[in-house]
Amino acid sequence: MKNCSWMATERFFEGVQHAKNYATFRPRPPEQLTERIVAYLKEKYEGQLDLCVDVGCGNGQCSTPFAHHFHKVLATDVSSAQIQVANALVHPVNVEFRNCTAESIPATAGSTQLVNASTAAHWFDLPAFFQEANRVLCSNGVIALSSYGLASHVFIHPAKSTELHQALFHVFYGELNVFPSQTNNKVWNIF
Repeated sequence: MKNCSWMATERFFEGVQHAKNYATFRPRPPEQLTERIVAYLKEKYEGQLDLCVDVGCGNGQCSTPFAHHFHKVLATDVSSAQIQVANALVHPVNVEFRNCTAESIPATAGSTQLVNASTAAHWFDLPAFFQEANRVLCSNGVIALSSYGLASHVFIHPAKSTELHQALFHVFYGELNVFPSQTNNKVWNIF
């Protein structure tokens, strides 16, 4: 497995002005993606949806869509500037922002139905993140990772990374290709 632990500790989004620009210009996820994640969770979990943890939330543009599905959304980011800007924006009252790493989620063990990371997992120490996500997830809880594109440099498993990448590539570019928004298409095709 490639060691990408440096990514979890680098602070590329610390400045408040950068965080404000991020809030203004970062594309929002399509509504269908959030609905599909919640539908998948409901296929696996039959109880009340109490807690969603959105890790690497930035300014909360991917946290807010989960607010009407869950009693509480705990949105976390390693950047204190991102959290500062998020708290200055208008979000539903059940969305709480906290400054922490993806590998140290401030939630009780077994308390969370969904751990979400939208266009953020490539910054995480993935083995430590998955261990922490598994700690906070309840039985039949779900980890959802989404992105604008499929990051080929994220290694998920030491022996099966190629096989997993091929399966993810098929799902992302084949089956889920019905979900890209016009903004995401601009990101893929222009930048």
